[in-house]
Amino acid sequence: MNVNFGLMPEPTEDMLNPLQSNGKRRKLKGKDRKKAYTDRARADFDLWLEKYKKAA
Repeated sequence: MNVNFGLMPEPTEDMLNPLQSNGKRRKLKGKDRKKAYTDRARADFDLWLEKYKKAA
């Protein structure tokens, strides 16, 4: 299944440019960038699901 990442809000700068061990930032590309979007979506979904369970 494909995901349209254009429907999601822009990620934060820290998310797309993680800090490396040498103190420099590296811009995520390709699969790494998509994984960052997916990780954020899963975390947001978990928060939403917890709120939904409490309301029910």
